[in-house]
Amino acid sequence: MAEAYIVEAVRTAGGRRGGRLAGWHPADMAGEVLNALVERTGIDPKAIDPDDPELLVRAAECRLRLGDPMRAIVMAKKARRHEQVRADCLDVLARAHLDLGEHGRAMDLANSLMSGFPDDPRGLHLRGRASLAHGNAGAAARDLERYVRQRPGDPSGYGDLARALVALGERERAAAQERIGAYVAQGSEASR
Repeated sequence: MAEAYIVEAVRTAGGRRGGRLAGWHPADMAGEVLNALVERTGIDPKAIDPDDPELLVRAAECRLRLGDPMRAIVMAKKARRHEQVRADCLDVLARAHLDLGEHGRAMDLANSLMSGFPDDPRGLHLRGRASLAHGNAGAAARDLERYVRQRPGDPSGYGDLARALVALGERERAAAQERIGAYVAQGSEASR
């Protein structure tokens, strides 16, 4: 992969809740920032490859965070044929299908991630979330316990594990996982 350099910095305008920017979609605002960057730097926009697999995966991730799982799926599927980003694509696709309530499809994608990339713990997290959404709290707890052991710095894993434990009636263990997750989150925020 080519090296990237920061050549210019641009930010969005500041606003207030319900203010003059309230009607702007975050993607449109980001587009304005990108247009300003292109204008300031003189970069030829045609030099940016819209089919770059890494760019597509990052764009899919952004779409997912903006609450647009359908567009995230389209972008991730387009990038999926490139082996160097296949695990990231499977991750985005599984999370998008979870957001859409398509738990079986999310489970299939999580299993594909686990079989194709056995050292990547994201598959455990996704399979645990899909199991929990499908009503199988026991399987979810097993996968999520393995996930937090492999990725102890991810606070979301502890929250998901706590939800699985609550579903199993293990409220004390769930509360302990919530406390650990809050502690981990506090530590990750302090390190920023």
